[in-house]
Amino acid sequence: GLNEQIDSVSLVILAALIALCLTLLWFLKRDKGATLLDGIGTVKPPYVALAVTLAAFVVAGILSYGLPRGEGEQDPVFIVTALFTAFGLTWLPGVCLALGAQGVGRLVRAGKL
Repeated sequence: GLNEQIDSVSLVILAALIALCLTLLWFLKRDKGATLLDGIGTVKPPYVALAVTLAAFVVAGILSYGLPRGEGEQDPVFIVTALFTAFGLTWLPGVCLALGAQGVGRLVRAGKL
């Protein structure tokens, strides 16, 4: 039925996005030199800052849990969902455009374009 068609279309789109992300990672691999996250296992995490952040999130969750819900576009859940959807629809094309611009810039500087 229709749900099976939607599921198969979703799987095709998901597979294409995964392939795109893996292709980006493959083309961006570094042949030499350190990366930004190479030293992440050697640094002691700031436990006080992590505890303060966790406490802030817990307090915000407790305070916001009792807030009244709105109707339609005034509903906070609708607003947050719309923001996550907008971010989800724009981040991958934005990353692709930024990487493409960097590649074109390298080609121009090398005199190949």
